[in-house]
Amino acid sequence: MMHHSIRNSMMASSIFVMVVLLILQFILGMYVNLFVSFSPVNSFFMMSFNIPTIIMIHMMFGFLILAFSIFIFMLSLLNGSRVLSMIALISVILVIIAGIFGIEFLFSENNLLSYGMSIAFITLLFMQFLYIYKLQSFKFYPTRM
Repeated sequence: MMHHSIRNSMMASSIFVMVVLLILQFILGMYVNLFVSFSPVNSFFMMSFNIPTIIMIHMMFGFLILAFSIFIFMLSLLNGSRVLSMIALISVILVIIAGIFGIEFLFSENNLLSYGMSIAFITLLFMQFLYIYKLQSFKFYPTRM
């Protein structure tokens, strides 16, 4: 069983990495939005051939953020805090929503989908700061098995 201060620092470090990934993803997304033009894709197969490399990098960062959000959710479950687990679960859902909007945007270039991605991003970033706040106020006790 992990000592609570080690677990606390691992969770805080994970959130810090998540925030850094989100900031990098935001910068990539803004670059794509402002400087990259592409034709909508017709199928998932054609997606790998028709979209610029920077969009592929943006998508890979999305998958990395999804994996990291799942990792944080798992840490929260192991911690035993319902509040932290709910915040982490909402974060996972927001990443999935942003990803779905992003993939749909590649097919349609509908600006409402881009707007949806940005709203999910802002909410996700807020959730990370809420997680940090709750993590600081949370008293760690050994979980019962």
